[in-house]
Amino acid sequence: MQENENQANPIEYPCSVVNRFECPYEKGKESNARFNVEDLFELASMAFAVEIALAVARKDSSAVHIKNKQDLYQALTDREMLNMILEQGLDYVLSDNETFDDTSRVPKQLERDNRDKTVDYFMTIEYSINLKN
Repeated sequence: MQENENQANPIEYPCSVVNRFECPYEKGKESNARFNVEDLFELASMAFAVEIALAVARKDSSAVHIKNKQDLYQALTDREMLNMILEQGLDYVLSDNETFDDTSRVPKQLERDNRDKTVDYFMTIEYSINLKN
């Protein structure tokens, strides 16, 4: 590719970053971003909660057991099954005092009052979940 072509098609970023040491998505700053920093932390917490619940579901002793890709797909796209897996994850976390000695570290997305938001989010993205790879 020639140098002139690179100049004609510059990489576009979601915002112009004046100070590279300052996050352009911080709360209170004007931005064209579709989400803010708190949303990113919320998504990371959801992912952590689901990761814990799925790890528990892979255990042979789990009541709701995930054995293969098809089971995983079902768990992530079926509201009732995802809810059961998150419930099972919470029960495991609360009973495993050795690993989770501090219950304040339990992801809030596993707790009964906050679980609906996680389940709702996965139901909105269920059509983008596939079994490939």
